[in-house]
Amino acid sequence: MKRIYALISGEVQGVGYREEIKRIAFELNIYGWVRNLEDGRVEITAEGEDQSFEEFLEKINIKRYPIFVEEVEAKEEIYKGDLKSFKVVRDKDLQKEILSALSRGTVDIHEVKEILRDVRQDTAHIPEIRENTRKSLR
Repeated sequence: MKRIYALISGEVQGVGYREEIKRIAFELNIYGWVRNLEDGRVEITAEGEDQSFEEFLEKINIKRYPIFVEEVEAKEEIYKGDLKSFKVVRDKDLQKEILSALSRGTVDIHEVKEILRDVRQDTAHIPEIRENTRKSLR
């Protein structure tokens, strides 16, 4: 088992980065917490199986709009076994958290629009196929 402490810098606050970290941790069965720091970085403490951490550190180095990680500074700590889930530590300033959630929502809407555009392009030929099938069955 392993424990790490990491500081993440870049465009990582107000863009849904902490939620992404939680999703990745859940996927890899890693426990711990993530929170924003006043200096604009994000702090992570995490524990889990040794083999999960290489993949975890790789996956948290996100460079996908609107998240852009510039640097992951990670160091191993003494494993304690005291973490039983993975939490996003929220800011005491509720207004900051609400603005962050609104920003993430805007990004999510943009992503859904892109997916729908792709689906529309992928399915644009279906009426033609349907018509050709009807003609061939006559």
